[in-house]
Amino acid sequence: MDKILILGGGGFLGKELSKKIIKKNRVSIFQRKKPKFLDRKIKFKKVDLLDYHKTIKEIKNFDYVINCAAVLNGQSQKKLFVDNFKIFFFSYIACLKNGIKNYMFISSNNVCSKSNFIKLKNNKILITDGYTLAKIFSEYVGKKLSNNFKILFKIIRPSNLYGHNQKNGAIYYILTQIMISKSNKLLLKLNKNTKRNFSHVEDCANCIVKLLKINKDLICNITNNKKVSLGQISKICLKVLNKNLNIEFNSSTKKDIKLFKSFNLNKYIVWKDKYDLYSGIKKMKKKYKKQLILIILYYYIILFIISYLCLEIFCFRESLDLIKFKFPIFSKKLVSKYFHLL
Repeated sequence: MDKILILGGGGFLGKELSKKIIKKNRVSIFQRKKPKFLDRKIKFKKVDLLDYHKTIKEIKNFDYVINCAAVLNGQSQKKLFVDNFKIFFFSYIACLKNGIKNYMFISSNNVCSKSNFIKLKNNKILITDGYTLAKIFSEYVGKKLSNNFKILFKIIRPSNLYGHNQKNGAIYYILTQIMISKSNKLLLKLNKNTKRNFSHVEDCANCIVKLLKINKDLICNITNNKKVSLGQISKICLKVLNKNLNIEFNSSTKKDIKLFKSFNLNKYIVWKDKYDLYSGIKKMKKKYKKQLILIILYYYIILFIISYLCLEIFCFRESLDLIKFKFPIFSKKLVSKYFHLL
């Protein structure tokens, strides 16, 4: 069994990937916070990947390193760029120093489909998308270093991912808004003509597992090449939820067409998605309904406990009043000295 380290293994893709890999390998996860509902077989260690010395010290004695880690929000785009590049560079150098021969970098489809990550203003270059720029730099540096050192470097660019553990994104937003809507009309703050490639997170994880053990450098885009608009997504969500709503989109929202094609994927593996959008969104619905039931149940339990405590306090006050009436020696001042409920 191979020892595989997943950086950021508690994230949306990383968690799904760890579930797939643990079946035939020993898996460790490094990140800042311990993920919830972690498989007992998976080892977790709290590591700040922005700390160079700790990263070099901890990333050792592994056969493969998969870098899913990323900082998605920051105080500035410049800091976002620096932090994301540090995560890649420090972990890559740790592999070089500690003799790890296989490094897989989970990049972004933005590298192929987005161009507005920098702009020129007053003869100064400003970073407008630090996350994407960091991915581009990381890919370039990784390829150059792998040419000079004996380390296999794989670049994976996933499509726009969706799935049952997602807490953001266009499909999550549309599905949840339709689920909670109580009227016949719904306004979505999106442009219905915005287009994307979408892949289910399980399909992406399965694909990565197959690509991991290929013994050569590679660059692959994981996508199904299907162009889908957000208007089409809303119709699929209505069908899945069996709802009849009049959905309106915010026409003032800028149309954004961000598409990319599969690259080199069929060269290495034979691949076909398990989930189409209907079956994938249907699985999301089942998961979210379970979560909603648990949340409602949780709040009812909390409400019951609060009500019970209030009743107990009320009954206790009543009993104290009765004691004071029958035995005047038990004054309010004396009782409150021992019981802080008055």
